[in-house]
Amino acid sequence: MCIKRKLADLTLSGRSDDRAHPFTWGALHVLHNNAGGIDVARDTTLTGMDWSCWDGAINLNLMSTAYACRCAIPLTLESGGGAIVNTNSMVALSGDVRPTAYAAAKGGVISFTRFVAMQYDRLGIRCNAIAPGLILTERATPRPQAVNSCRRHQ
Repeated sequence: MCIKRKLADLTLSGRSDDRAHPFTWGALHVLHNNAGGIDVARDTTLTGMDWSCWDGAINLNLMSTAYACRCAIPLTLESGGGAIVNTNSMVALSGDVRPTAYAAAKGGVISFTRFVAMQYDRLGIRCNAIAPGLILTERATPRPQAVNSCRRHQ
């Protein structure tokens, strides 16, 4: 299956074209929502960031998850059930001085995952979230405290 959307401009309009359509492979049994990201330079404190940063984080990290689930659930039900896995982040489970918008969005993914799990479990769809910690990439280096903490645990 392929859902082609620009995630940063995502809206939940409820139109019929918001539904996913399976291609050659037929049934849909697994959805893994793994889109996400953060603007480390702009995602600061609540009063220090502009609202476009907040909106972007919510759209990319929460709305994209909701949109993909909304598209996939009807097909998964038609296929006899399956599983949804939403990638989250440990930052949603802890407090810190930043990234505020990213953490709020990922916190929303946790709550959203619980609701989808309760709504569709009896119909044969499991929904879970996984929350990896900081992954040591070039983008992680602006957070030396977090990087050093990860290196201590390797």
